[in-house]
Amino acid sequence: LTNLILASFGSGRLYQQALSMSKHYKHPVLLIEFSGDKAFALQGAEDWSSDNDVSSRALGSKLALLTIHVPQLRVIWSRSTAATAEIFSQLKSNQEEPNMEMAAVVGLP
Repeated sequence: LTNLILASFGSGRLYQQALSMSKHYKHPVLLIEFSGDKAFALQGAEDWSSDNDVSSRALGSKLALLTIHVPQLRVIWSRSTAATAEIFSQLKSNQEEPNMEMAAVVGLP
């Protein structure tokens, strides 16, 4: 998880995806799913800012900046794939089934 999300921040891909989602969806969501066999934590304490400053290396700082730049973005944390399935089930309750053809072309030129 950590290497993947750091690479996504580093390349700018996550930022661009968040911007794109915010243009096409009322409530864009970033789901951060942890591995069920590992601690429910983004990184060790040493990887967070050691003081009150924003650090370009700290994942917490990057997430905070992302949500400042894309204020519509919702961040959801999930402990495991099973927890993610439950989250999706709860989010989807009382909602219509999505139209897959329409969803597939959202954001395409």
